[in-house]
Amino acid sequence: MRLFIIGLCLSIPVFLIPTMVKASTFPWEYRYENCATATDGTDHSICLDSTSGQIFKCSSAGGICTTLMATKPNIVTVTQSATPAILVTNANRNVFSITGLAQAITSMSSGLSGTPTNGEIIEIQITDNGTAQVITWGTSFSSSTVTLPSTTVINTMLSIVVQYDSTSGEWICKGVA
Repeated sequence: MRLFIIGLCLSIPVFLIPTMVKASTFPWEYRYENCATATDGTDHSICLDSTSGQIFKCSSAGGICTTLMATKPNIVTVTQSATPAILVTNANRNVFSITGLAQAITSMSSGLSGTPTNGEIIEIQITDNGTAQVITWGTSFSSSTVTLPSTTVINTMLSIVVQYDSTSGEWICKGVA
């Protein structure tokens, strides 16, 4: 089994499917059985809740799981437009997909709404309609050592990974593929 967490791949041998049972009265604390042992030399296990798709880091002392490592991607289809509407909420996390883009994006920021948390990471996937389209990001996005793309690549999905910085109030570009 390989876990992909935004640019990080952990190879973990998994022989049994973990079983989740409630460990206590705390809503964030679960006990998993049959978890894979981490290969990083720590005393933790990595467990996948097959119902929710969430990945937890669990202490091997009693198997108590309190650290949410990642959730399975929730892919949200965004209607193509000059100002795509992207709503970042607890229900809409991770991947926002725009396909068949038929005009320039005049502002990615104009249609952006919701209340992101510091460090939150989302991916925006953009595929054009066979003609390269200009992308203007606006004030809610900024480049880092990775530059935000200014055009689509004809007939190719462009994946942009951004992370929210609450100090600047911007989504900072962390990767483009």
